[in-house]
Amino acid sequence: MCVEVIRMTYLRKILILQFAILIGPFANGSTAYALDLEPYKKTCSEIGFKAGTEKHGDCVLKLHARANKTEKVQQKVKADTAQQKRLEKQQQEILASQRRIEQLNRERVAASQKLADEAKKQRRLDGLEQFFNGLAKIGGGSPAPSYGSNNQSSSGFLKSQRVSGFNRICTYSAVGGDKTLTVRSTEICPLQY
Repeated sequence: MCVEVIRMTYLRKILILQFAILIGPFANGSTAYALDLEPYKKTCSEIGFKAGTEKHGDCVLKLHARANKTEKVQQKVKADTAQQKRLEKQQQEILASQRRIEQLNRERVAASQKLADEAKKQRRLDGLEQFFNGLAKIGGGSPAPSYGSNNQSSSGFLKSQRVSGFNRICTYSAVGGDKTLTVRSTEICPLQY
């Protein structure tokens, strides 16, 4: 009687498993597939479990569950690997953007330095021009040639100056009335125009 109960329990487990396998795909709307338990049965028989016993049925169920768990772990590893690759790609894009920003900043600093050097050079030339013009006045000679961008003849003296944006507007008091000269805001107005 005890053996008969065990056999009935085993058969019940196998039937429930096969029924779940056959009905399960239809329950969630996916296509049907037949689960082949033969490899699990064969493995359990090779291990030493006698076919048709409850222990043999438990072995088949455990191997089937383990195979499903392994498959889920492999799917999770694939998903995690894909996510990691996406993150690495995003990180590479961010690093490339940072390198481009650094390059643009270096170019901006170099351009600013070049502008500052040009302004300094122009101030020196204007200073030399004013110095030579001052010497010419003292010595009674002719004014010195213009070294800067202001190649105008002297016809007036600096009256006032103001900065407007990137320009400096120099106003001169001349014989025919006031005259203006526009230079870069980093330059100084010549004393004469």
